[in-house]
Amino acid sequence: MENQLLIQEKILNIIESEILIGNKNIMKFSKQLLSNIFSKFPKNLIINLIINIYKTKKLYFLRHAQSSHNIIKDKEKKKLIYDPGLTKEGIKQIKDSIFYLNSYNVKFESIFISPLRRSFETFLCIKESLFNNNNEIKVFMTDFLREILNENNINKGKSLNNLKKIINENNLEKEVNLNFITKEFWWFDLDNENDNNNNNNNENCFETFENGKLFALRILIFLLWVTFRKENEILILSHSKIYRFINVKKIKNGNVNILDTKTVVSYLINFIQNFDNIVHIYNNAKMNINKSKKNNNNNNSNQ
Repeated sequence: MENQLLIQEKILNIIESEILIGNKNIMKFSKQLLSNIFSKFPKNLIINLIINIYKTKKLYFLRHAQSSHNIIKDKEKKKLIYDPGLTKEGIKQIKDSIFYLNSYNVKFESIFISPLRRSFETFLCIKESLFNNNNEIKVFMTDFLREILNENNINKGKSLNNLKKIINENNLEKEVNLNFITKEFWWFDLDNENDNNNNNNNENCFETFENGKLFALRILIFLLWVTFRKENEILILSHSKIYRFINVKKIKNGNVNILDTKTVVSYLINFIQNFDNIVHIYNNAKMNINKSKKNNNNNNSNQ
């Protein structure tokens, strides 16, 4: 039997290769990715490997600090804010975030961050403290960690080109890896300045909204990805709904918690064992989306 580290590396190569290729449909992407893995390695071997990996691996979750939408109670007004940044209170919360991070006495080997502004600004505020402890830390910005896509402008982000400009303006082109953000993914959003240009017809935008099942599938793919990364101490900087899906409880702005290993392993094992059913479920989800689109088009034509 092949060495565990070698198998782990091979599975990671498959995952990252598929991410880099991209796919406009998350369901097709997941089916292709998992089929590719299962064609080379039996499910039981993968499950045992995941169990062994989490004997040493730890995932830490940091929720972004308070941003302007977090203090607005009016839901309709909140929807209108585009990709909000941190408030003054949010910047103050960063001190607590750094304290929490230091209290774990961990040298993080990699950080995965959401591309939304509030997460990136949180990263900018903590990076000095993190890099002082470890200059070799790997930083990945990835769409897998963005908040759930819905009608709210707060969850729309920047295009890849504009993200590159922001990274360059902050002299972080060597530190932050943008290779895992690709316009081919179906949850890719356009920039605010293009919002009036009929985004829904853009070929890079598969669907404006993301339902709970598709959101869950995205997170499971992300967990599979970080599981097979070699780093054992990983920091995830993201949003509340991502955390609540994994740990089934709330987390305050700027707080840090260790993700429950048993829960992560349980999710991944269930994901792998029920792969065939998952494909059927998400094909049905797509069919419902298409029906909804057709009904909307019919209603618009009758007006």
